[in-house]
Order: sequence, then structure tokens, then C-alpha cells
Amino acid sequence: MDDILVELQESAWSRSLTKRVFDCVCVVAAMPIALLVLGAAAIAVAISSPGPILFIQQRVGRNGKFFPILKFRTRRFQVGSATVVSRL
Repeated sequence: MDDILVELQESAWSRSLTKRVFDCVCVVAAMPIALLVLGAAAIAVAISSPGPILFIQQRVGRNGKFFPILKFRTRRFQVGSATVVSRL
């Protein structure tokens, strides 16, 4: 399979101060809702079984560079299978 190279052009809107203000206002408005949802998920994970609430997973990013990402635990905790980040 051949690789396809797509060249994207930025619009004037994407670099404007108006868009920056719009983005910041949207993030500030959405933050309380996001914190409630994430808090509920953390409580659900803590109640469902013992073990860490969050764990660190390595992902591959641009140019094959690895980076860590925090994730909620969705499986049963096994000693030695993940890096413990937080525990209630």
C-alpha cells in the first residue's frame, strides 16, 4: 500500500486572535462539566475494584516518538502490569 501525502493549508481564521479568544472561552465554559464527568469516572473506578485509578501508557506519536498518556483503569489491577499513579 502506498503512502498518501496530504498538504493542508491554514486559513486566516485559524491564526486569528478572534479564534484564540473563542477557543479559550469554550474551554473555560466546558471545564466544569468535564471535571464533573472525570470525577464521576474516578469514583466509579475506585468503587468498582481495588487498585490504582489512573495508569500511564506509552503511545507512539509523530515521527515515532514515544510519549506517556494518563488513562483511567478499565480492567482489574494486576501487580507489575502498569505504573501506579494514584490510589484512593
